[in-house]
Amino acid sequence: MKLDTILIPTAVATPGMLMRDVFKECVRAQVPSIPFRNEQGMLAGRIGLRDTMKRSCLPEYMVEMAHVLGNQLSCIDNAEQKAHDVLCHTVDDYVQPNLMSLTSSSTVIKTLAIMEKYDTTYVFIVDDGEYKGVVTILGIAQRMIELDILCEPDNENG
Repeated sequence: MKLDTILIPTAVATPGMLMRDVFKECVRAQVPSIPFRNEQGMLAGRIGLRDTMKRSCLPEYMVEMAHVLGNQLSCIDNAEQKAHDVLCHTVDDYVQPNLMSLTSSSTVIKTLAIMEKYDTTYVFIVDDGEYKGVVTILGIAQRMIELDILCEPDNENG
């Protein structure tokens, strides 16, 4: 299984881009994050949905107390206004400096090992400084299913 068969091409965020466009691209491609290219044209980080929502919508004390929060609790009086504020903000404040990447010649097992080591579900693929796309755990699982492997019934468990 080669990474280029499970690679998901995405746009790259750039300075001044609106978060709305990042959200749209992540949803379109079904990926949790896209890379960020700085003004010098270098891949310099990533912008992720989870981090953006955590930083803009979720106070730290709520994360710490998540297990005791009720279902009716809301710290955001006007959720639509908060969504507007986040989506109409530029990406610049949401860039995470670390860009987890491998090359397209990396193996799937190495990709899985890197995902596990860094507690993530995706890795960006970059060849000679050129962004190719992102590989996700769901993409790997989908490709495994597409192999259409026949499974023999297990006599002990079946």
